[in-house]
Amino acid sequence: MTYHPLEPLSWYGYGQTTDDYVVEPAVVVEDAASQPEWQQEVRAERGLVAGRFLPVHRGHQYLIDFARARCQELVIAVRKQAGDGIDSRQRVEWLSELYPRCRVIEDEDYGSIQAVFSSETVHQDLADRLGAKLVLCDPKRQVVPISGSRIREAPFLHWRYLPDCVRPHYLKVVRVVGAEGSGKSTLCERLASRFDTLVVPEFAVELAEANGGKLDKGQLAEWAARHLAARQAMERQANRVLFLDTDLLTVALWGERLYGEAPPWIRRHEAHYDETLVLEPVLDGLSAQQVRERQEMFDKWSGTAGVLIKGDWASRERQAVTALQSRWKDLT
Repeated sequence: MTYHPLEPLSWYGYGQTTDDYVVEPAVVVEDAASQPEWQQEVRAERGLVAGRFLPVHRGHQYLIDFARARCQELVIAVRKQAGDGIDSRQRVEWLSELYPRCRVIEDEDYGSIQAVFSSETVHQDLADRLGAKLVLCDPKRQVVPISGSRIREAPFLHWRYLPDCVRPHYLKVVRVVGAEGSGKSTLCERLASRFDTLVVPEFAVELAEANGGKLDKGQLAEWAARHLAARQAMERQANRVLFLDTDLLTVALWGERLYGEAPPWIRRHEAHYDETLVLEPVLDGLSAQQVRERQEMFDKWSGTAGVLIKGDWASRERQAVTALQSRWKDLT
């Protein structure tokens, strides 16, 4: 057999980021004459990796990549039972994305299996039942020292062991809202720097600048669409927390304030937020009309569940950090 580069194998190693340990190949082309000698002797025709994958993590990837190198075809079976915290269909979706050339199933219709790959000896019974050989891989968890239970207990502490496609499941989305001039963008940038993560920008200023300095009514839908697209794109890249500099309700409120209405779908769209930071308006040095406008905008958030942030700029940052770390104890 000959190996040809096509898709990168997954990460291997101790506590490193994905980019540090990406290695090439792993598609097998049938060619017995060129098959490496060690594989001619021990490569199984069809292998199996079975587990709950709650969630899929780098240890699972190490096991699966190890199995892929030891068999011509690999079946990945997702086991499910009552009380699983993650839907089995979601786990199948993750594994199918990570391993599109493997057969990913959520039942026990394995077919003919010659080798069962596992890090646990309890799978000897499964191997015996299938008439297959049990091949152990990293049973002491020394190569990739992680387990699903440890991730479930403290996902932020073990973030580096989560594949990009799994991270949105544990990601916390924090929106920062309030009247104009209350420091939303500044606070988002400081929090993103503090927690080494990303911010979904506001987009309104950029759109207005492209339109001669005025936000046109027709641009409201574009503002909302850019916000949603950027959020979706950044959810895989963010580190534990993703900060939103404004949200869809803000877009709707501005539309109603400027034009008396906003596209109905913006208010109807159901968006999930794990926490809301509501910034008290900064009113110093403003005209009576500006004070009234900003207070009116702030009042629209009065019924929203969240954390009120006020005071000077340094105080606002301290309040926000304290609120987030109180909410999520493993957010350091």
